[in-house]
Amino acid sequence: MSLSIDEVIHKIRAKVKISKEDLLNKIRLKKNELGGLITDEGAAYIIAKELGVNIFEDQNKIEHKLKISDLIPGMSSVSITGVVKDLTPVKVFDRGGGRKGAVASGRLMDNSGEIRVVFWDEKTTSIKQGIIRDGRVIKIIRGYVKEGRDGKPELNVGVRSEILYPTDTGLEHLYSKPSIITDFSELEPGKTGLSVAGIVTRIFAPSTFTRADGSEGQVMSFILQGVKGSCRVVIWGDGVSLFDGLKEGETIYIKNLSARENRNGEIELHATSTVEVEVNPDLKFDFSSIPETRLLQISEINGRYFDIDVAGKVTSIFEEKEFSRADGSIGRVKSIIISDNTGSARVSFWDDKIDEISSLKIGDILKISHAYTKVDDFGVSINTGATSIIEINPSDVTIPSVSESVKRKIVEINADSFNISVTGKVIQIYDLKEFNRTDGSTGKVLSMIIADETASIRAVAWGKSAEFLKDLKIGDIIQVKGGYAKTGLNNNVELHLGDSSTISINPLGVELSSVNVDKSVSVSTVFQRKKISELQPQDKVEVTGTIVYVLGKNIVYPACPSCFKKASKTDTGWVCDNCGGISEVKYRIILSVTIDDGTGTIRANLLGNSAETILGASAAEIQNLIEEGREVEVNALTQSLIAKTYVFGGKVIFSDFSQDNELNVTYIRPVEPEKEAKNLLEYLNSGE
Repeated sequence: MSLSIDEVIHKIRAKVKISKEDLLNKIRLKKNELGGLITDEGAAYIIAKELGVNIFEDQNKIEHKLKISDLIPGMSSVSITGVVKDLTPVKVFDRGGGRKGAVASGRLMDNSGEIRVVFWDEKTTSIKQGIIRDGRVIKIIRGYVKEGRDGKPELNVGVRSEILYPTDTGLEHLYSKPSIITDFSELEPGKTGLSVAGIVTRIFAPSTFTRADGSEGQVMSFILQGVKGSCRVVIWGDGVSLFDGLKEGETIYIKNLSARENRNGEIELHATSTVEVEVNPDLKFDFSSIPETRLLQISEINGRYFDIDVAGKVTSIFEEKEFSRADGSIGRVKSIIISDNTGSARVSFWDDKIDEISSLKIGDILKISHAYTKVDDFGVSINTGATSIIEINPSDVTIPSVSESVKRKIVEINADSFNISVTGKVIQIYDLKEFNRTDGSTGKVLSMIIADETASIRAVAWGKSAEFLKDLKIGDIIQVKGGYAKTGLNNNVELHLGDSSTISINPLGVELSSVNVDKSVSVSTVFQRKKISELQPQDKVEVTGTIVYVLGKNIVYPACPSCFKKASKTDTGWVCDNCGGISEVKYRIILSVTIDDGTGTIRANLLGNSAETILGASAAEIQNLIEEGREVEVNALTQSLIAKTYVFGGKVIFSDFSQDNELNVTYIRPVEPEKEAKNLLEYLNSGE
């Protein structure tokens, strides 16, 4: 039975009046006297005996010296006492050369905190035998601490370590049997060792991805409905096989999950091979009724979702494009526009999913199950992933009559609209230009200003549309079908014309006798000024508010450089659910704040450029600070926003996650006192 040298020194000095420096000198002299053939610990034992100190006295009593909160990576010969919890099953693995290894992990806690503890090889035997179990107090001798995968200290119990079972430690009360979570609104990111139960409502097929080291791994996920709320459960690696045969509608009980926050601020549960699962357990929970899966109308898709079903009539088809991924591989993407009687949306298909729509034509009805959305410069878009199911002209779906293109006056064009039909007179035109794409190919672009009787707008034609318009003259009238709009320079709305747009020059019977060249369409033109207390879902509004709270600390997330979906770090590299293994990531900012205008408060979500604008720093700059261990500076930067007032423009959504209205911010600008005074007068004169 051995003690570390620090423990021996502590015991000696507790019995004998001697300075630590003198004692260490005696130990060095004794070691030299014996020719250096013994360890520091061995020399210390001899000195203790010579000084009449019994260092093994009361060995089984807890020695409150080293605490878990004291442990840092790099420490060796650590002796620590704590209560075990969240033990995982023992896993046997191949070390190579025909040798087998064994490993199990859990958490060790005392009054100062807790730490992940890993048991190796023969030290797992007591776990198999049930001697070490959740709630048991153990003392680990000669453990060593290293940095875990999460960057936190991890206590390891190896071949040189010993495990004792002390009594009367006063630590037993720290352990309580973990409760089974069925209310998923209680989940908090960062929690580990969670046990949950619920009903499986949707299962996504396992997919294979390539890790950075060239090896392959598996990942699968499903949606779990609890007594209150639902959440996505993601299983990695060998744990996937435990869910073979799982069926929708079954009740399951799962142990050893960790909660993580995804880029949308939603909580997901993740697990690896350490997960334990029981299907249809004898659990008496009153699960709420499962809502029926239904097709969403396009107007309902107003935020970020990871699993939706939608259908619409195809009104535009864009050409397939190739792009280079960070690892040098070539990816493919193809976009279309679908419409129903409530609106239009862009849908993107990636890689092999493109082959499934090779026969798609304008006018076809398309149904997509298990799609996800993302928010970019074009607004909300629908994306298909590996688990998405695509059906062309399904017999069970009928789409009410829709206009193939939405006719608008220029002043009515919104920054996130698609499939636009508009007529305008050319009042300014620029030269056709060629540019080089990142893949080495060349493209063409032509810009102009067009106007009707309501306003003017910058129009940008690309590719074939640019070539078609190269001889356009000032005074010509163009009629566009299938255009789309986005936010351009100085928060102005731009009309974009792609290869699938239909353009007529000086069409017969179309005249514009007068045009409004004084009014351009800015983002704020189509966003109505409102008070927070007046906001309703789907409103496109401009709000002046003061930031009173900054939500969360993790404002930077790693994104796939190809599709901008959040990437996950595995044991061997980065993985994108959509693109598979990737060699590097691009960091993006998502910042959520609470704003107050005196009539109420609302959560405002700023993504990408709007977040970088308000912070005055790029995502790369903030990530560099984090990697340099300067999180305090990042926190100070976000907290410096509190009490600052801005004008926020965006779209109001109702969040299923927060169960409240939120504002997805399209743009942000400083407050202009004169303009605010004018807006206030207009508001007061409106009789509100």
